Amino acid sequence: MKLTKITPAEHERLKRDLASAEEYYSQAIKDKAEAHRISGDPDMHEDAAAEDAYRRFLMWGQEAARLKGVLNQVEIIGEIDSDDTVQIGLKVTLLLDGEEMTLEIGGPHARFSDGQLSNLSPIGASIMGKEVGFSTEVKTEEGMASVRILSIQRPK
Repeated sequence: MKLTKITPAEHERLKRDLASAEEYYSQAIKDKAEAHRISGDPDMHEDAAAEDAYRRFLMWGQEAARLKGVLNQVEIIGEIDSDDTVQIGLKVTLLLDGEEMTLEIGGPHARFSDGQLSNLSPIGASIMGKEVGFSTEVKTEEGMASVRILSIQRPK
């Protein structure tokens, strides 16, 4: 099985997300048991509170299982050999549609809101392996985007 490469920051976020999902799941188990005790409905469908507790129980159980699966299929990147080309774990400063921004290149679980750019996103995929000065037009969900690599650096 090929492992998906992710940054240490992505790994920490996924572990936090899993801990939260497990905490919510644990609470949903308690809520489900209490709703079942109060309603006496074995199917948990005739009482709105019991049905809501059951839905949360299923949802958080599935989310915890999904995150465990993700964490079992990742490889945390180690030391980066070179910062000559864009790769996971490096920070890149881009000129994106005329706006300068610096982002860390992450794996598929990277979040833009955390200052990361997924290597699988349209923009991330278009700059992987490229050097400073590379520019291109990329089709995104919002339309075409003009991208130019201004600098590549190791994160601090």
